[in-house]
Amino acid sequence: MYKEKIYENKKNIIVILCFIYVLSLGYLRTYINIWNNFDYNFCKIDLLLLILKPSYIGTFISIFTAYLSMHITKYDFNTNLILRYKSKKYIWLRQSVHIIINSFIIICSVVIFDFIIGIIYRKVTYNWNSEDSLFFSKTHGMLAYDKQFIVIISIIIISTLTISIVSILCNLIYWITNSQIFSILITICFCLWNVFKPGFYFDLFSKTKLNEIDFITGNKLVLDVSILPLILIVLIFLSLVIIRKKEFLNDTRR
Repeated sequence: MYKEKIYENKKNIIVILCFIYVLSLGYLRTYINIWNNFDYNFCKIDLLLLILKPSYIGTFISIFTAYLSMHITKYDFNTNLILRYKSKKYIWLRQSVHIIINSFIIICSVVIFDFIIGIIYRKVTYNWNSEDSLFFSKTHGMLAYDKQFIVIISIIIISTLTISIVSILCNLIYWITNSQIFSILITICFCLWNVFKPGFYFDLFSKTKLNEIDFITGNKLVLDVSILPLILIVLIFLSLVIIRKKEFLNDTRR
């Protein structure tokens, strides 16, 4: 069933991915130009680490992924499917799993895209073990050896969890309001507020931001990987309480 939904929405998926890639290119070029102006010797891993910046993951990546996931899940509210599955709990959990899968695939595609940009700019994959590196400058003279694997895995895990939280929140609003437009507007406001108001009590994207030094100390990395799954699990099961009285039949979804 998941494959069928992906196939039915392949045009929307392609369009959304193109938007993400174009905006990613603009974002990356901004940093590349700054680094080049200061003669910083950056590598592909430096480009990938930008994904965890709130102004990157917290804006177009989260918002477009949330919209796409919500748009795909609307097909689960078909009358025949509702009668077939019967349980709202099953439908919600099924959608949540699909949203996490969507988030993982999109983040992996962004990682690959950013890596390709590094190839185009003829940058080495990893140079954090060199004194002639952006990492050395930003950490005030520290070096890190063989961290590329943990950096890539951390980026994929933390980014997937983050945009899954945003997408599931967007889908929950859709369940409650029956309106895609209202749901995505609330999601946009939530994301932008988190990005530009970092003192917000539920500052999601500050939990995703990792600096180079965090891969040496490891403290914030462990905290992020621990707290984000907890937030995701609590959101999924708390939502079950919120939607338990939701009626589907005769709903008009838009």
